[in-house]
Amino acid sequence: MALAATSAAIALSIGSAFPDTPDPSSSGGTVQERDMGWQTVYDAIRMAVEAIKESSDMFLPLKAVVGAISVLMKNYDVSVSRLQTKYLLILHLFPIPANIR
Repeated sequence: MALAATSAAIALSIGSAFPDTPDPSSSGGTVQERDMGWQTVYDAIRMAVEAIKESSDMFLPLKAVVGAISVLMKNYDVSVSRLQTKYLLILHLFPIPANIR
């Protein structure tokens, strides 16, 4: 599962560099539209996890599980941010010619 999430994160961050590129895996949408959908879902799940973590003081096992999920989500955010920064730095240093895009 972690490998699939990492692969998806890499694909999403690389796809974000070319927002107007048609996405072959969807029906007619662009990469940017797909990224916005996934980001919205991820943000909603993150908000729900944080709300449950803050309101589950009466049920400690739930608080422990949700706390662990929250830590994993924060680590994922940091790793994706670092990956995007590295990718953008590489794009800045070695720009892709317009005829390849």
